[in-house]
Amino acid sequence: HTPSAQPTPKPTPQQATTAPAAEFDATVPPDRPESLDAGPSEATARAAAIYFISLFPYAFATGDLDEWRAMSGKSCEYCSGIVGQVESEQAAGKRREGGRIEFLDVTAIELEDEQYVVGATIKEHEGRLLRADGSVEKDTDYVLDARMELLVSWSERGWLVEGLEIKWSGKA
Repeated sequence: HTPSAQPTPKPTPQQATTAPAAEFDATVPPDRPESLDAGPSEATARAAAIYFISLFPYAFATGDLDEWRAMSGKSCEYCSGIVGQVESEQAAGKRREGGRIEFLDVTAIELEDEQYVVGATIKEHEGRLLRADGSVEKDTDYVLDARMELLVSWSERGWLVEGLEIKWSGKA
């Protein structure tokens, strides 16, 4: 690769990821960036990772896993584990509120043709897990810091998350 004269701009977080906790509605799906269809590049790999991570609170709040499944590669055990957790909570009549994700830094590096490692430093904001009767099962009343690393690849199906690892660094 030849270095470009212009530095690559950092991605701008979407509206859904920057709303204050009180205004954040996890039942509203994150906007799917048009750039996801633009083909492989470090910029579109970053956009794909941001979108995928933004699906966490939505999937847990609604049980809608269509986009999550569409972007989950067969080799991503973490991705399939989230499907199992969401389905289990939904079957028990549970639902989640909150859990807004704030992106602090997102970088992408191309490993080989059309495969990228994306690192995202995030804050996960307050959220609650509610039982079927509406009572609170778990109240996360603090912000968590985390570093996520995703292996993403471009395929005929579009972007796929082939692997995901989260390193929680505790309460912010």
